[in-house]
Amino acid sequence: MVKLKILIMKRVVITAAGPVTAIGIGQECFTEGVVEGGSGIMEITAFEHGKYDAHVAARAEDFDVKEFLPTPKNYLDRNTELSFGAFSLALKASGIDLAKADKSKIALIWGTAFGGADTMNLFYADVQKKGPRFGKPILFPHTYSNTAISMLSIEYKLNGPHMNFVSGWTASGQALAYAYDLVASGRVPVAFVGGAEAFNETIFRYCCSQKILSASSNENACMPFDSAADGTVMGEGAGMIVLEELDSALARGAHILAEFAGAGLAGSPGGLKPKAIEEAMTTAINSSKINPCDVELVLASANGMPDMDKAEAAAIQKVFGDNKPVTTIKPLIGETFGAAGILQLHAALSILEKQFVPGVNIASKISESEKLKIPAEGCPQKIKTVLINNLDPDGNTVSLLIKK
Repeated sequence: MVKLKILIMKRVVITAAGPVTAIGIGQECFTEGVVEGGSGIMEITAFEHGKYDAHVAARAEDFDVKEFLPTPKNYLDRNTELSFGAFSLALKASGIDLAKADKSKIALIWGTAFGGADTMNLFYADVQKKGPRFGKPILFPHTYSNTAISMLSIEYKLNGPHMNFVSGWTASGQALAYAYDLVASGRVPVAFVGGAEAFNETIFRYCCSQKILSASSNENACMPFDSAADGTVMGEGAGMIVLEELDSALARGAHILAEFAGAGLAGSPGGLKPKAIEEAMTTAINSSKINPCDVELVLASANGMPDMDKAEAAAIQKVFGDNKPVTTIKPLIGETFGAAGILQLHAALSILEKQFVPGVNIASKISESEKLKIPAEGCPQKIKTVLINNLDPDGNTVSLLIKK
């Protein structure tokens, strides 16, 4: 007789958060930035931008990795620097003592779209100009997409489950969904999960070549759901949260920020389609066992790229109907690609904490968003449940649901 083992999914909570962004470093400062509504978008100063079609970005100007390194490093790629910042902030906020913890039961899950692309460019520039013998050995280990997660695991001696997602703009969203499944299924009691994306000329030049960046030169360059939008703005940042099984978190007296209630993934080959976004949102809602009408806010992926915003607005309208409250934080921090999912989750935590919805300045709505309730200015609002969208123009879609 065959006995079937029934897997009972555990409740998963968020017990710490550590964002590094253009509007604030650390969850408290970041939350202040979200509530105040001041944009981190400004004129590029890191390099001469006159030869490009875009001229503004949202860079974490105040970030200094020296404040977050346990031991000195000879060289780190900017992507890895941001990752160390986010991990250090989340670890401190969690109250977890790694010296006493069983590190084999702590997962580290990470996501990035471009990884160490800038260091890769530096390394191969020497190879191309001078030949293979003159490539700098110190740079090569920092050219990989998994350099950041590897450096973190080595530094903190983490030997539990590891996974590095390099899946475009939904990398950290997929990392979050995977980490949620790890904890909910009981495979690990704790997971550090997040992602990072650095601002540099290498990736900026690529984005310009793809014609996805706005040509506007002011802080209002990122115009989600606006008929006048002509592209997005490149941002940078990193985020890290700690996911724990509820009983374990309560047993150690952890401060619970929110419950991670569900996740949904879908895709549409050949480009982003409303149907895939609908599927991801519906899956997240169904997995959380709540009614769509109980989702009080959709934190959209909208970033000022016309085709993406139209597809997302149409999908939200289809799933939720008229007057669903919707907002986005891209006008504040720009499009952070592989880090977008985790940074939107950080924003959702800010919204739940302050019971405040950031506004979106729209001069003229696109037709697909006419029946959505998008606040022009930030406003207080009772929020218990937030659905987060993380989208990629090539078709990948992730939806996450968190609640108080």
